[in-house]
Order: sequence, then C-alpha cells, then structure tokens
Amino acid sequence: MNQPRVNLSSVIIHTSIFLIGITLLASCATVDLVPLSPWHILRKISTAAPHDRPALWSDGVQTLLAWPGEPSAPGIRLDSPDWQTPVKILPLGRIPREVSLFAGLDGNLNLLWLDQTLPDQAQLVGALIATNGVVKRSPGVISNRAISHYTAISTKAGDVIALWVESGEKQGVFIQLIDGQGRPRQAVQLAKAGSNPAAAFDLNGDLHIAWLESTAAHLWTIRYLLLQHGELPIEDNVPSIPVGVIRTAEPQTLGDFALGADATHVYCLWNIIQVGQRTAETPESSMAGLSFPISDNSAVRTLSFNSVAKIGLRDPDVPSAALPVLTIGITVSTWNGQRWQDVPATLSISPDGANLLQPVYAARSEPVVVGKVALSADSGGRLTLGWTELGGNGIATVYYATTR
Repeated sequence: MNQPRVNLSSVIIHTSIFLIGITLLASCATVDLVPLSPWHILRKISTAAPHDRPALWSDGVQTLLAWPGEPSAPGIRLDSPDWQTPVKILPLGRIPREVSLFAGLDGNLNLLWLDQTLPDQAQLVGALIATNGVVKRSPGVISNRAISHYTAISTKAGDVIALWVESGEKQGVFIQLIDGQGRPRQAVQLAKAGSNPAAAFDLNGDLHIAWLESTAAHLWTIRYLLLQHGELPIEDNVPSIPVGVIRTAEPQTLGDFALGADATHVYCLWNIIQVGQRTAETPESSMAGLSFPISDNSAVRTLSFNSVAKIGLRDPDVPSAALPVLTIGITVSTWNGQRWQDVPATLSISPDGANLLQPVYAARSEPVVVGKVALSADSGGRLTLGWTELGGNGIATVYYATTR
C-alpha cells in the first residue's frame, strides 16, 4: 500500500504550529478541520447521542456508519457521507449498544448489537439490512445467553465470526458463526472463563484468536488459538496456549485488548490506563504489546512504543481485512501546553513496535473528547476511519475520514 508517509517528529511540529495558529485566530473566526496527509476526505456525518464506538463499513465505493440512539429515543441510526437525506432511524432493538456492521451476501450487511433485555442483562442480536437501510431479515437473537461483551470479524465468504463473553459468574468465552444471510450457528465454548476476546485473519486466511485469563490481581495470561483456514471448532474447550502475560500496577487499569496480523507476524495489543489526574508528563493511557512469527508462537518478543512515549494512545481497533503491514485505528492525546487534546489517527506496527503515526488532523484548541475509533480497509488499500467527538457543549458529532 503506497501511501504518503508522515514522520512522527514532523507531525508533532506540525501540530504545535497549527495550535499556535488556532490560538491567534480563535477570537475572530471558526477554523474548519483540515485533514493531514495521507488523509484526503474529512467530513462531519451527523450529531448523535454519546456512545462508545460507531459501526463502520466501507467497500471503497460506499461508506456506512451506524450508532445507537439515546435511551429516550432508542433504535439504531444509519448514515452515509454519500446520502443527501437525513440520518435514517432503524426501529431495531430495545436499548441497543455496541453496534457493528459487516458485509453479508447479495450486497446486504449483517448488523449486530447488544440489546438490553433486563436492567442488568443483554443479549447479542442481529439483523440483515440493505445498504440503503431497508431491513431484509428481522432482528433475531444470536445467543440466548446473557452477554457482557462481544467482538466480531467478517470472512471473505460474507459470514461473521463473533466472539463473546457470558455475563455473570461463569464468564465463559464463546465463538459463533453468523452466515451471510444473518442466520446464527451453534456457539462453541473456547474457555470456561476469560475476557477481552479478539480475532484476526492473516493474509493466508488462517484465523488467530486470543483472550485474557485472569490469574491474579493486576495479572492476566494471554491465551492463544490458531484455526487454520478459518475453520471453527465443533467441540467445546479447544486447547489453547499461553503466549504472554499482562501486568498492571496501582493506580493502573487495563483498557482495550486487540489482536492483529500482517504478512509474517501476529500482534497482541493492549492499552494501560493511568487512573488519576493527568499531567503534562503523564498521558492517561499508553500502549503495550507483543509479537511472534505466524510460524512460531514460541518466539515472542515485546513491542516497543518508545517513539510515541510522550503521546497518549488508547482504544486500538484492527480492521477485519488483513493488511501486508498491520495498521490500527487509535485515539491519540497530545499536550498543547494547557491540556491534553484528543485526535483520531492510525498507527502502523512492525514486529519491533510502533512505526508511523498518522493523525487525521492537528489537535484543536477547544476541548474535545474523541471516542473510540473504527477502522476499515478495502481491497484497494483505502483506509476509512469513523469516530465520535464530544464537545464542551455536550453534543456528540460523528465524523469519518478516508485516505483517498
């Protein structure tokens, strides 16, 4: 993927210069967001209720974003930068959250979400929709079990593979196939207890899966499983192996965990959150991780994030499509001399660690909180980011950006 490259040090200098310019102009004009190379299009989609991470789907021709409505007006919002009509409200779900979109069969899309069935209980629900928002298959429960968290990844055949964690005391980790027409298959238990499941396809079509097993306070073991050719297990409790551990110390806590793969390596990524007030020297969140060759999961080495040590990084997102070079979506925080400011970005990673950071725009002068970003990569190598920004006025806004 031959994209223009931005050196990290030049990005920081660029950001500083841009901030000075905004400070001088803020009293007399409103400065529009200007995309930094290689980002080409940067556009506001819609205002929205505050939410975690928007669902994002893009095939290089059309882009769709979806997110849940506010509790007083539930349903799922669907919008596209290509539409000239207002955002569409799909009357789906009771109180939906954690919405996601994946390509299905016949040009349709699998729409998944967690739906609150009781005050302390949620189920994984799915529906099949057309790209214009028409519901092709009515919502159906994917699993009757109560679920605390799920993640999913699409296959080239148009199926969706969901990984989810049972809520309550059991907290089993399950894997389940939803076919291209939105029909769920029987779930299979991967582990009797675990958290933070993640999955990634490599360029050969093999499926890599990992989850965390809590072994002590502030200590997790990373369990790993390789499914060749993406063939899902049919029996419960498939043997997995430990590939590493995650440790935190007071007052730290563990944030998101993600899994990725490039042409030669597998990557386990997570962010550590510093609890307490941030200072200029201490970002609230930092990244850590490990890598190992696809052919040798015993050759584990620690990833280095020294090149971005002074920058806050959180909430990594890995696209379903495998890329020759692993690129993740991430939220970046930089210090502007007065406060930490959030910016959506992508970060490329090699077996040694962080490489190229590519923010969508230079940090703003006004306080803005950027939520978790969603990253999509199409077959032509175009990257698309979707995210939500919460302004000081309490209004959330959905944005998207593409590399071309």
